[in-house]
Amino acid sequence: MNKQLEDFNFFDPEVVKHPFEFYEKLRDEAPIYQIPGTEMYLVTRYEDVKAIARKHKIFSSEINALMQGMEPDPEVVAIMEKGYPTVATMLTKDAPGHNRYRAIVNPAFAEGRIKKMTEKMAEIVNELMDKLPQSGYVDFFHEFCVHLPVWVIADALGVPRSDLDKFKYWSDCAVSAISGMASKEDSIRNAESQLEYQLYFADMIEHRRENPGDDVVSILVNSEVEEEPLDVAEMLSMIQQILVAGNETTTATLAAGMVHLIQRPDVLERLRKEPDLIPIFVEELLRLETPSAGMWRFVLEDTEINGVKMAKGATAMIRWASGNRDEKIFEDAENIDLDRTNTDKHMAFGYGIHACLGVHLSRQELNVAFGIIIKRMKSWKLAEDHQELVYVPSVLLRGLGELHLEIEMA
Repeated sequence: MNKQLEDFNFFDPEVVKHPFEFYEKLRDEAPIYQIPGTEMYLVTRYEDVKAIARKHKIFSSEINALMQGMEPDPEVVAIMEKGYPTVATMLTKDAPGHNRYRAIVNPAFAEGRIKKMTEKMAEIVNELMDKLPQSGYVDFFHEFCVHLPVWVIADALGVPRSDLDKFKYWSDCAVSAISGMASKEDSIRNAESQLEYQLYFADMIEHRRENPGDDVVSILVNSEVEEEPLDVAEMLSMIQQILVAGNETTTATLAAGMVHLIQRPDVLERLRKEPDLIPIFVEELLRLETPSAGMWRFVLEDTEINGVKMAKGATAMIRWASGNRDEKIFEDAENIDLDRTNTDKHMAFGYGIHACLGVHLSRQELNVAFGIIIKRMKSWKLAEDHQELVYVPSVLLRGLGELHLEIEMA
């Protein structure tokens, strides 16, 4: 029996985990869909998503309150008051303020600088691969997918690898805080994590004032916005966004890629024969999986998109993940196609002025990682006791929370 639109609930955990049937129905029947009883609209077609992302003067990104919950729990507030205030900087700041903050850190993540990190990335990948068993079971998610991007971003921030478990925990809690699915207990834990993160990096900021280095924290310490130095709250906001964006997309795409290559042995075989196709494989993975699945926008004035009116004060949820499977743009959109000629049109890193700062970093990590994985791993499959894929619950991000494999190295 075919489901009707009213049979789906956007916030249903099962829909969050497996949203693509819902997305397809929305694109076909109601591409701009008002969730019943709300002033919230889901936007699912490629061109509509792109249009809203482009119209940043009408659709605002200043969404801190929405992302953190409109009415936070008093216990959460009490914890947060012990730290620094949450301020809007890059992701949650509109132009022109957004542009000023981005201008500070853009050079640190420019394509040319990232290319120079390729050799170091390969060293990290090989070091992680060396630690895997020659054959048998491995928790590939935590032993590889998590470690690679966290190591790379930690090096960029200038923080010690000995604290990597802390960084990943803080990142996971930051993701949970904006997931739209956190329980009260989760919210308290997330607030405590946020406080720990703030105190840690506030100390590092003070240390970098006296001992600057060639790292992102030092860049922030020595930067100005409108001829004023950044305050600690601004720097903490920017560091946290870099920390989260610097690892979540890459971790999720690495894990998803391993699963796709299990499901598509023909793709794996072709990549082994034609490794020059790995960059296209990476782009197709990003398009299909789109770990940053969607983002909120506030409607600043009465407007209309594709014949649907939205009132001032409404919210639009633009679904990058749905637009990237729009059959009007990507033929046979549900499958990896190594011969696709327009895969670079995907919006896995967003679109417009708020496109992901770490796009070049993530792409390069993924290309390096899959190149070495395909060369050094003879075979892999899902571990016998872990056949079910487990996803992290979030309406904004979508990715596996674990990946257990049986492997055989070459």
